[in-house]
Amino acid sequence: MERVLIKLSFWVALVLVQTSGFNGFLENERIGLLDLKSFIKSISDYQREKILASWVDDKMSNYFDWERVQCNATTERVIKLSLNHTTQFNPSISLDRLPTPNLSLFHAFEELKSLNLS
Repeated sequence: MERVLIKLSFWVALVLVQTSGFNGFLENERIGLLDLKSFIKSISDYQREKILASWVDDKMSNYFDWERVQCNATTERVIKLSLNHTTQFNPSISLDRLPTPNLSLFHAFEELKSLNLS
């Protein structure tokens, strides 16, 4: 009986460790998306409250349901971001003066397969 309890305790501990790690990378991706939204809002002349409105800083909000985000159905990690037409710039600004994103903004998305920034 004692051996069964030890084995059961081991498996419960293993599941808890794996689950907390899983939540960790999901949280990293959620924070990464919010950082990306903040950058987009900072460079746009567009109505800021309408930019990626479903991307909210609420831990109960699942980012895999956010607009323009597609996730792997199994891992729930981001695999596709469609950020086209999320910014609007003043036409008097020359193209070489437009801000460019820091590539570290995409570091959190380890399974990203498709990125549309047009």
